[in-house]
Amino acid sequence: MKPYTDEERQNKLFRINFDLANNKEIAMDANAIDVDLDTPIFRIYSYQRFLDLLNTKLNVLVQPSMWEDPFENMLYNVEYYKVINGQKIPVDVSGVRDQWFGQCWTDRNDECDGLWRVYSNNKQHCVRVKSTVRKMFEPLYDFSKESAFLRYFVGKVQYDAEQDIVNLLKSFANAFITDTKNLCQVKTLLTKRKEFSYESEIRLLYNELENYSGQKIHPYQIDPNASFEEIMLDPWCTDAEFSQFEAEIKSLGFNGTIIKSTLYKPIEINVFF
Repeated sequence: MKPYTDEERQNKLFRINFDLANNKEIAMDANAIDVDLDTPIFRIYSYQRFLDLLNTKLNVLVQPSMWEDPFENMLYNVEYYKVINGQKIPVDVSGVRDQWFGQCWTDRNDECDGLWRVYSNNKQHCVRVKSTVRKMFEPLYDFSKESAFLRYFVGKVQYDAEQDIVNLLKSFANAFITDTKNLCQVKTLLTKRKEFSYESEIRLLYNELENYSGQKIHPYQIDPNASFEEIMLDPWCTDAEFSQFEAEIKSLGFNGTIIKSTLYKPIEINVFF
């Protein structure tokens, strides 16, 4: 995992003016926080949502307000005040926080029963896709957009104790609103309670800046065959269902590897005595 510092980011962004042939590559790497662009990543989609993705070729980021854990959408659960003459005056930061969108992945390459169950919603069928940070971040990062380096980020989630997270928010109180690099806001979106560390998350992040449309989602175009290296069907899928789903996925144009989870496959043990 590459280390990340603000100084390193500034140096890389400064290089863009002198290395025109590799501008987007440098910009992407500068905004990849504590993660390498070629890191393998995985995400579980509900089966129907995955079919929709294959049909539309759109991957969808959502506002953090749609995430369940209150400590993983901290921007939406903190009330800010400015103290004037001893009085607390509420500060409305909705115009800042509502501009953020994200999507959660993991760099765990092993199967996790907990993650399958979270995304299966009571054992409804789902798929796990394999990709890399680069293959998902590159189509998201529109280098032609104004101030693109303030809009697009990807990073590894840091897991901390609850009190440490509260302290982080307090330390960012002023910088959160005045942050001209967006790093303070990004770091709050890359922080989660240590009880969830088993998820080992990587998050794609996008900020609409001044052009917030009021939508709670941000779709962007991808090529599933270029972005996804492998599709794994869930461990509850029967052999008959696997054949059906494999045919459906292929009929929608996906020509990559399709396999079935073996998480619950019985282990055959022979004991001789």
